[in-house]
Amino acid sequence: MRHRASGWILRSSLALASVSLLALTIGDEAAAQSGRELKVAVQQFTGEITDPAHAGFGMLVYQAPMFDYLVTLNEKRELVPGLAEKWSVAPDGLTYTFNLRKGVKFHTGEEMTSEDVKFSIERLKGKTGVFIAPVLNALDSIQTPDPYTVVVKLKRPDPDFIGYLSPTDTTIGAIVPKKYIERVGDDEFANKPVGTGLWKLVDRKKGSYFAYEAVPHPYRQKPAFDKLRIMLVPEESARVAMLQRGEADFGDINYDSAKRLKASGDQVYEVENAFSAFVSFIGVWEDRAKQKNLPQRMENVNVRKALAMAIDRKELLDFMIDGRGQLAGSFLGFPGTFGHDAEMEKKYQTPYDPAGAKKLLAEAGYPNGFKQKMFSMPLAGATWFPKAMEVIADYWRKIGIDVELVQTEWGALNPIIYGRPDEGLGAVYDLRTSNTAFLVGKMNNYVVATGKGQVANVNWDEEYAKLSAITDPKTREAEFRKFMYKFNETYTLIPLFFAHALFGANKNLEGWRPISGWPTFGLQYEHFKPKK
Repeated sequence: MRHRASGWILRSSLALASVSLLALTIGDEAAAQSGRELKVAVQQFTGEITDPAHAGFGMLVYQAPMFDYLVTLNEKRELVPGLAEKWSVAPDGLTYTFNLRKGVKFHTGEEMTSEDVKFSIERLKGKTGVFIAPVLNALDSIQTPDPYTVVVKLKRPDPDFIGYLSPTDTTIGAIVPKKYIERVGDDEFANKPVGTGLWKLVDRKKGSYFAYEAVPHPYRQKPAFDKLRIMLVPEESARVAMLQRGEADFGDINYDSAKRLKASGDQVYEVENAFSAFVSFIGVWEDRAKQKNLPQRMENVNVRKALAMAIDRKELLDFMIDGRGQLAGSFLGFPGTFGHDAEMEKKYQTPYDPAGAKKLLAEAGYPNGFKQKMFSMPLAGATWFPKAMEVIADYWRKIGIDVELVQTEWGALNPIIYGRPDEGLGAVYDLRTSNTAFLVGKMNNYVVATGKGQVANVNWDEEYAKLSAITDPKTREAEFRKFMYKFNETYTLIPLFFAHALFGANKNLEGWRPISGWPTFGLQYEHFKPKK
């Protein structure tokens, strides 16, 4: 009896020990998983601009973790509730009423209210972010009848106004803390940015990394990772090696690396027709361009058309991105989306014709070509662009153009594109634009010359104002097509192709939830998780 009892006690003790050991093991695994850091390797920090009022495309990679927007994007690229749980637009299109969520806090611990929204929009005056000009031009007043209601009144209807406040091609709609910025100033805010986002910035080494910790959030999904680190790794081979060794979980890659990653059992993610790749001219419409007698000035459309004809876009598509995309004849309509016109695409499929290009140049008075400055920079989702610009430079040299190729990055080129100094006039540079929920609004960046954050290929401010004020959807789309026809005739922008965006992930990551036709991943971090 005593022996049976002793045996039962021994077996029970061993069972309890096993359960305890199992619980400890599970606890350790859970702690290890919850404490894991999501490591992202990117080619560039695009100027490393942390204040969203000064930022544009490419900054979402490291800004999006920190900030929230009144409205955001779902996986279909539709505008959906963000900090505003709902909103309404008056029948005349002049009044937007946003109803804010309650209980949202900044990383300082202070509650986000309507005063912060009002402050965030009004502080855009004097800042340089993309699309600030159309927001301020349309804005009449902002009222805050209570802490959770914001009423925005416009001077004129602009159906794309709400799109400018979303995290699409600009970051100016991020809501920032009024009290904190008034307390520390803009410079300190840029040094230590604070938002309401799912991730709080805890460490930063300029030119190296951003480090974040996940914080409780009232409506966004709790991430599987407690920490996030975004690392600057310019070399493609280094990013790929880090993915293969597990030193990075996710990163942007070139097409050359896709096969290598797949062969090692790692993952390649692809977003179809994510962006339109093109080359663009700086300020050829400026009076100064004519005074300086620049070959590419506005009235010399055949000079720019000749440069377009000298590019073998099909060869470029196959060589640079392995044919993953389709040739773009026109700008800006994306295949199958608002404003896309198959006939326009067909009409403006500029043929590869070097002989014809040389003939046009001779007829324009440049039989021996001219000097052409070309800026080349890598872009998020298009890290292959510098190599592509080298190829384009060679195409142009074959028709007698003396190309000066300057390798740069967005932070250095930004003031030249937007400021249009004398030394930049007529220069060409690479750029890409992503698909969006507001294509008419996006066109503003290319055809309106007022404002600090405008690319401004032409200065059609008044004509664009009439287009953007059209509220009837069918009329708006029809007029948008006419507008694009006219713009494509200028050849101030040379479309290359609609390209797919590629990203790599190591074999231990899952949860990729891309936004359709969107070539960045700043809004995806909370969906990633370790594979079980």
